[in-house]
Amino acid sequence: MFDTELIEQLARELNQSKNSRVQIEQFTKRFPDMTIEDGYKISRTWVAMQLACSFKPDSVDSKPVARNTA
Repeated sequence: MFDTELIEQLARELNQSKNSRVQIEQFTKRFPDMTIEDGYKISRTWVAMQLACSFKPDSVDSKPVARNTA
């Protein structure tokens, strides 16, 4: 199982990849012993990061996105 520091680092990598639109290598290639639980922890941490950014008034990600409801 990954420690908290590594989980946060990988979540930041996902966030950077999203923002830069540059694909990153699968974590399981770098960490072949990665478990499903590790993947879920990384995912939850990344979502928490995104939610935290969406509530900051000066965040680029906080702008509303137009959705086509037709």
